[in-house]
Amino acid sequence: MVHIDHFGLKEVEIELGRYQNGRLAVQLVENGEDYATVSVNLPFEEIGPDEFAFKTYSENEGLYEELIRSGAIEATGRHADTMGLPICRIRT
Repeated sequence: MVHIDHFGLKEVEIELGRYQNGRLAVQLVENGEDYATVSVNLPFEEIGPDEFAFKTYSENEGLYEELIRSGAIEATGRHADTMGLPICRIRT
């Protein structure tokens, strides 16, 4: 369980999967229901198998900062060329 503060939401679980091309897919789940998909599948970007591009726009605004603050993810310091999205890793 990850503790965050996002529009009143206090706790989420992080579920990992893979897109069809093998890239890491990251979903936030609240009480068994999908809350947000925070990964973006950018097949032509240089992203490692344990990394993902974090969707920081639209309904996900503020989630990147909250997940960094909580320690659930770590920034690699790199950004996707395509959309400028931060490249991250899940912390275990």
